Amino acid sequence: MNQTPFQNLLEKIQQNFNKSGAIEFEPMTGPPSIMYPVNPGSNLLQNALLNDPKYKNVSLANFLTIEKSTGKQNQTKIQAKAILKNYFNQELKFGYPNYQIKGCGITIIGAEGLGKTHLLISLARHFIKHETRLKTFIVKFSDIWQYKPAEIDYIITRLTNVKRLMLDDFLRGVLPYDRMKRGQEIDYPFQIFRLIDAFYTRKQRLFISCNYTIDQIGEFLGPEYGPFVTGRLLEMNRMPVVIEGESWRS
Repeated sequence: MNQTPFQNLLEKIQQNFNKSGAIEFEPMTGPPSIMYPVNPGSNLLQNALLNDPKYKNVSLANFLTIEKSTGKQNQTKIQAKAILKNYFNQELKFGYPNYQIKGCGITIIGAEGLGKTHLLISLARHFIKHETRLKTFIVKFSDIWQYKPAEIDYIITRLTNVKRLMLDDFLRGVLPYDRMKRGQEIDYPFQIFRLIDAFYTRKQRLFISCNYTIDQIGEFLGPEYGPFVTGRLLEMNRMPVVIEGESWRS
């Protein structure tokens, strides 16, 4: 009897768990170098994204909401800035935004050069400054995939245990479903599903910036995992922050 796509998915997930419920993976010879706590003064602070000179002084206060060519205000940027500021204030006051479910985060969507990374780093620094119960980690998404398959499996497993994770440039550095070759060593859609599903199931906070719309994310990951990833993102992060306008890099 032919199995449904969902049955195939469950079977594949089950194969990645042992009897105790822990994900099986080959041990690494050393810790992955891409996940560092974003915590000033920590001896683990080696994250290139935060140490990049162009992001050294970024904050919500200096996020530009005007268009480069006209100088006119961009309403989508004004709204994005207000949403992030409100999110932070709500979490600081109530432990999590009282207008959404516990475990929610934010998905920032927009084209290149609209300030998505600026906003994500700004939010991370706000959290760090007032850090109490949850530790904040920020990862450049493409850095995850610069390792061997067993190491990537280990890194994904570690990331699933982070309580508040920020992924900058989501889907950058991985092949879309329609360009993957049969028998390829790294099953990108499955590993991404593992990560998103862990945050969804455990109600952990996930923040991402991405050049793709929610529908495009689904198409990128393909029919087997795309619907599950996008469905979970929409439920966790109910209102994606969409930024439009002209790139400041042009």
